[in-house]
Order: sequence, then C-alpha cells, then structure tokens
Amino acid sequence: MHRRMMMSDRDITGELKVGDQLRMAKELQRLNQELHPNKTKIKRDVEAWQKARNKIIEECGGIEEYKKYMNAEENNFDGKKLSEWDKYNSRKVLKQDEDGNVLLFKALDDQYGEIVYEVDGDGGKAYKEVTDQINDIVSTYRSATLGELSWRSIPKS
Repeated sequence: MHRRMMMSDRDITGELKVGDQLRMAKELQRLNQELHPNKTKIKRDVEAWQKARNKIIEECGGIEEYKKYMNAEENNFDGKKLSEWDKYNSRKVLKQDEDGNVLLFKALDDQYGEIVYEVDGDGGKAYKEVTDQINDIVSTYRSATLGELSWRSIPKS
C-alpha cells in the first residue's frame, strides 16, 4: 500500500502532490513503466470471459441444469463451483456513459436533483459545518500512511 501511495500523483487526502513529492511520484511511475512495460490496466474482453464462463457452466452440469439451478428447481448443477469461479473472475460494475458518469447516479440527480441536508432551511450549511468539524477532529488521529484511524493514538476517556 505504501509503495502504491508513493507512486500516486495524489496524497492520502486526495490532493494533488506538489514539488519534490510530485517529481518523485512521476519518476517512480516512469521507472515502473520501464520495468514492467507490458503491465497495463486490465482490458475487459467480454467475449472471452463469456466463453470461459460457458465452459465452467458445462463442467458444473451443463446449460439445462444451470437453467434449473437459476430457477431454483431440482437440479444436479454444481453451483458452489460456479460461485467460486465467479468470485475470482467477475466483478460488479455500474454502467457508465461515455464521460464516465455512473448512469444510476445521473438518473437519480435528474429525478431528484442534488441532495441537500438542510437544518431549518439553511441550505445544508449546518450539516457541512458539523461534518467539517468531525473531519477536523478525526484527521488528527488518522494514520499518515494508510489514511485509516489509528485507534492507539485516540485518548481513552
């Protein structure tokens, strides 16, 4: 985790690094690309994934047994094996538009508008103030390397 953070353009809080830290991150990224030139982000090959999944379905009992299994009917399908395969070879993602906006969130924004946590009609000012105070208090107890709360540093009352 620490090495990954050193290579990132952003610090633990999500802010863009500046100065020597940014230069070091860029140099580490360049070095990593030199050492591992073929290691790029995983591209989804849906067709190959579907072929592999169909093969595992056949190994687990075939398509007819799979249909029975999915309809909760009596079957001889090895659902455990398929679930294990899915766990390692699948992931759930939310559909996005060409700009990378999640369609579900976009639809919610269109339907309901921006969500504002108001207290007595203040437009969310009190909510933001309280969350800022909480974040300020908690930030003093966050681990600088991981960004998680360092429970040992919190005083016991």
